[in-house]
Amino acid sequence: SVVARYRPLRKHPALFDASVGWTQWLDPSLMSALAELQATGNTTRLLSLLRVEASGHSQAYSLPFVSEAFCDLFLEELDHYHTTGLPISRPNSMNNYGIIVNDIGMKPVLTWLQRTVLHPLAELLYPAQARGGFTDHHSFMVQYRSDQDQGLDMHTDDSDVTVNICLGRNFTGATLTICGEKHCVITDYITTSNGCEANLLTRSYT
Repeated sequence: SVVARYRPLRKHPALFDASVGWTQWLDPSLMSALAELQATGNTTRLLSLLRVEASGHSQAYSLPFVSEAFCDLFLEELDHYHTTGLPISRPNSMNNYGIIVNDIGMKPVLTWLQRTVLHPLAELLYPAQARGGFTDHHSFMVQYRSDQDQGLDMHTDDSDVTVNICLGRNFTGATLTICGEKHCVITDYITTSNGCEANLLTRSYT
């Protein structure tokens, strides 16, 4: 399999380690708030980290998520994979550039992230969708450049909850348009010297 063939070629093996996950790169305030939630049931600290991007029917939030070091390592790993000549699975029929990271061996560590971080967040923000836990995930990276794919048309994800992380180089942000049934809201992703934000949503977007 591709996973087995790439295993000895990995540039940053720690990114694939599901036994410890990505704890070292996750935002400390987020991990502290999740620990308090698990220990006491207190949601105050976790809710204080959230920025509401769209309310009502759309329900979209942003929060500090991963460090700048993680963004660099993750992109280095994907750049390295592209040099190996191994097969590249495109994430969907709409993107010509990108890769399904599950298919290169990251599915176990992303399952760790889903269970440890994302499901507790979803239980708080989207209890109906999170009820009973999540059974799978489709995890991938897409790339946009002025001379390649420049954007994505309106679409609806086949998921209960979608999480987006802005990982880019040489820019400080990107926009995301989130649409409910009657209106759309344009939100900003932010990348800073301290790391990257994640955006969580359950509705249509582009």
